[in-house]
Amino acid sequence: MKVTQQQSLRQTAYSRQPDTFINIARLPGPLSMQYLDSLDIVVALDSSNCFSNTDTQTLFGRATIAARLVPIGAAACAYLARWIWAGGAFPGTIDIISQSHYRAAVHGHLIRVHNRRIEADHMIQIGSLLLTSPTRTACDLACNEDERESFNESVASITSMLELYDVKPEECMDLLMKNQRWPGHAKGLEVLRMIVLVSGSQDLRKRISQFDMDPPHTHVQQEQCTGNSALPDTLTAPDDRAQQQHGARKIRRHQSSLFDSE
Repeated sequence: MKVTQQQSLRQTAYSRQPDTFINIARLPGPLSMQYLDSLDIVVALDSSNCFSNTDTQTLFGRATIAARLVPIGAAACAYLARWIWAGGAFPGTIDIISQSHYRAAVHGHLIRVHNRRIEADHMIQIGSLLLTSPTRTACDLACNEDERESFNESVASITSMLELYDVKPEECMDLLMKNQRWPGHAKGLEVLRMIVLVSGSQDLRKRISQFDMDPPHTHVQQEQCTGNSALPDTLTAPDDRAQQQHGARKIRRHQSSLFDSE
């Protein structure tokens, strides 16, 4: 089998990486890993392997861990990319961009393949790992419809990542408006519109208010909306349903021109 130059470089980098994972054989006993995991000293991947929580405190450390899990020739995206950029709890699946199919789990985690074409400027390389940029990662997560997170959880996690890397919500919104055929495009706009309101982006808030756009509500669970306690005051739905329908018609009529470049 012919090995491309990129694969050769990735294999060389992989061989030079330190032993990121800790096998249970290196620990005093079979219960040691569970105990260390309960103390947040290590993060267990499966019943036999874990990695140090210290390695997750830096961007390069998280990228190095992910590089051991992402197959050669694939790129990290979605929840795995967000974990690399922002940290937090390790995701339950290994989200990658690839044209191949992977049925076997990697250290107890199923590989979730996203077969799509991504422009080169939407990708960033950290060490030997290729992953989606924070802006593209935010768009992918906003459009995601697999319900691994609630609407409010998506808003909170995406907002945190964007603020961490000083990415304006307008950049994500403009990217979505240029790619209206992306799966989950409508949901993505709702999520990003909520992020704009929460983050206080004045420029885009004015452009939204010009069309009386109503707050998103279709993807918020009913129990989360009781008394509007989970939403900011600015997102309280108006009592007049006729006003809501009028705003919705304006959205459809003016959505294509909402984010025209100035």
